[in-house]
Amino acid sequence: MDQVKRTWVLLGAFTLVLFAVSLVSQRLSPRELRDPRLSVHLSGPHGAAGLADALQRFGIPVVEWTRPISRMSLEGVAAGDWLALLGLGGGGGGGGGGGDALREGDVMAALDWLERGAAIVIAGRSRVASCLGWRVVSTGRLVTMRDARLPKSRARIEWNTRKARRTEDREKRTAVDRRCDELRMGKADTILQNDSGAPVVALGSLEGGGRVLVIADASYLTNETLRETQAGEVLLPLLLAERPTRLVVDEYDHGFGTHPSLFGATWAWVWRTPAGWAMLHLSLAGLVGLVVIGIRFGPALSVIERRRRSSLEHLDALAVGLERATASETAVELIAGGLQRRLGRLGVRRRANVGTREWLDALALSARTPRAKAAVGRLAESFSNRGDQDRVLTAAHAVEDVWEALRPEISSKTS
Repeated sequence: MDQVKRTWVLLGAFTLVLFAVSLVSQRLSPRELRDPRLSVHLSGPHGAAGLADALQRFGIPVVEWTRPISRMSLEGVAAGDWLALLGLGGGGGGGGGGGDALREGDVMAALDWLERGAAIVIAGRSRVASCLGWRVVSTGRLVTMRDARLPKSRARIEWNTRKARRTEDREKRTAVDRRCDELRMGKADTILQNDSGAPVVALGSLEGGGRVLVIADASYLTNETLRETQAGEVLLPLLLAERPTRLVVDEYDHGFGTHPSLFGATWAWVWRTPAGWAMLHLSLAGLVGLVVIGIRFGPALSVIERRRRSSLEHLDALAVGLERATASETAVELIAGGLQRRLGRLGVRRRANVGTREWLDALALSARTPRAKAAVGRLAESFSNRGDQDRVLTAAHAVEDVWEALRPEISSKTS
């Protein structure tokens, strides 16, 4: 038992330590600080909550779209509506690819958005920008911007990449490729350049369609950059100059869906919140504790086997107890009194003012069989042998013998 108590005490102490460490670690280094997603839902250094807050202060509502873009209704989309694709391709600082998290249906929906006269702002690499003939690539080294208010960056924009697409194998072309070939780009302007003359921010439009603002380096829109540099003084006026009426931000491709499964929502809560993180630690500690308790260390402990006593064993125990308490006289009187009550229920009554010894003598005279007379005699001897240490036990056994011997006789008389 002591070993089990020590195990529970150690397990409890271990659990408390894990709980304290998890709370402290979450307060000192919240998970949001390490979240790399450029989402207006996040207020960490890599999020874009600062951009959304700044636009809302200028009266531009920011809508978090938490479903696939292909499920977005285009009813009522006007020229002042902007769709934001922020950092879906990893920031645009590395590699020459133009892919991102968008699926083909989403790209088609974004192009429909443009053809209805609305606008799109793209930060980093995107299939939509590549479809329009612009590709965000990396310079391989940090390059200074001509506008000193912007920090150094590796990203730049390449023009007219649709020509290379037309030379590809036609059998591998998708519906998006064919749709991109049908687009007719209108005016395209370089807004900002780096010291090498390569564009880093560009603004273009479709013939008879919407407008596109491409920012090569998605990190320019992060909370940390807007707070610690003057990038906001350069980029925010570019957006405000287009007079947007609302900004719809694609949050679905950042992982903020509105209809996750129950398991996914629960796991996300456990993984991203301090309380859930602490519960995860406690659950693991509990499993470890169950494993430790379930393993037996050392030989099995010997225990006292207990079984229920019979009526006769109880009577023997009572006799021994009374005898050890030097109350043998009282015990013998109680035993004889019990016999009198049992015989009284069968019609044998004790006369008034008659002692126990006289009653036993009369009972011996009324006994018919030798067995009954011998049993009554042994009970009477227990009253006489005052110095006998086993007189109580002898009286207890004699009472049972008297009862067994007299009961047939009494039953025959009463019948």
